[in-house]
Amino acid sequence: MRRRPDRGVLAGLWELPNVAGDHPELAESYGTLRATRKARHIFTHLEWHMTVCEIDAREEFPEFQWGCPDQYPLPSAFAGLLPGGRSGKRATAPDRD
Repeated sequence: MRRRPDRGVLAGLWELPNVAGDHPELAESYGTLRATRKARHIFTHLEWHMTVCEIDAREEFPEFQWGCPDQYPLPSAFAGLLPGGRSGKRATAPDRD
């Protein structure tokens, strides 16, 4: 995760690694990508269309740090993209009788 700039949309909150715009080749600089799904987040004045990917990172990047999403102010635009939601825990199917 990394902290967003102090100005602009979601100022000062934390985010998952991402690239702006429709340029997946920019994300490929982080490692090997596997698109997993599409997502959308609607703000009052703007709409984000996202392609969610898993990345096998080639190296560590100093602008990012590992952390538990529960310990950081992670906006719902990103928290909903994690397996299992904000906690990062994988969701399990309910027991069926």
